[in-house]
Amino acid sequence: MEYPFFVYEVLGLSNVKRVDFIDQDGEKRCYPKAQLELKQPGKFSLNNFTATLWGKAALHPFKKGDLVAVQLSFGGYHKGEDFVNDITVDDIKLVRDLDKQYL
Repeated sequence: MEYPFFVYEVLGLSNVKRVDFIDQDGEKRCYPKAQLELKQPGKFSLNNFTATLWGKAALHPFKKGDLVAVQLSFGGYHKGEDFVNDITVDDIKLVRDLDKQYL
């Protein structure tokens, strides 16, 4: 299922980590991963969250205040006794021509 794009403002980007995985051919590979902190645009937004960026998107130098259009997917998993929500950025585009005052 393909999800719609939503516009968010970047609050921050973590350092890129390299995650090891085994590809379909059995080869060990490294894959870039970063955490992107987002919020709804506007001065008084209360909706902040962190989403995971993978691959080339994790290498892009997003900076605080950038507007991005993102397609997100949601999941979760158990970690011991806790349930962890997992938000992943499936697609991301830097928005350049959108004036924040109209959001």
